[in-house]
Amino acid sequence: APTPRAARPAMERPQCASASVCVHFAPGEAPHNLHKALTLFGRFGDIARLEMTLVGANSRVHVSFFDARCTEKVVAEFKDRAELCREAAHDFRALSITASVFAQLPATIAGLHTFGEVAQISVCADGD
Repeated sequence: APTPRAARPAMERPQCASASVCVHFAPGEAPHNLHKALTLFGRFGDIARLEMTLVGANSRVHVSFFDARCTEKVVAEFKDRAELCREAAHDFRALSITASVFAQLPATIAGLHTFGEVAQISVCADGD
């Protein structure tokens, strides 16, 4: 049988940043509808995905943000009730800009890093 939540050892945090976090709530404390969950977690940043299917079974909510720094704020507030988790394969954000359009961007755009952390950039010829 699984051990009670309070008896479990401290959870290890992944070495790398993650834009996904799982928050475990005490019985009756979990947000019970989408509006409440969006209000609760939306204050940490823009939400990419909200998974509430486990709320009824084990009071857990999985949240993926567009910016991995948001999960650190969630962990700081919820402490041992929150853990970073691996992102699902479909939890990546991609942007495709043709080279010719990218070259024409105004100088007021300081670079892609202004939109958050960038994990990878691939440069392809137009039409690829």
